[in-house]
Amino acid sequence: MANESPSFSVVKPVLVVLALMLMISIMASWYGENVNMPRYCGKEERTIEILRKILTTKNPVVNESRREYIIASKLLFLKPKYNQEDIQGYLVRVEESIRKECNGE
Repeated sequence: MANESPSFSVVKPVLVVLALMLMISIMASWYGENVNMPRYCGKEERTIEILRKILTTKNPVVNESRREYIIASKLLFLKPKYNQEDIQGYLVRVEESIRKECNGE
């Protein structure tokens, strides 16, 4: 034990942390696709309308329930906008993604 190098004792915890981070990332991705995305089924148009307001309006929630806006804003994390993608292209991509999820494709 006295001959054990200090770098060896650091490798195991680093590998464990990296494995945990990878596992959390995979689980979050699975949860987003299999649990969160189906929540938008049947409300695609309303969700896209709210998402458009979130992206284009300074204060999108005026006299409406904030809950719908919070739910729609999750899409910004589940389906992030690409760097050079315009808002209309992003909304079309998100709507197609929701429809595919709802139709089981």
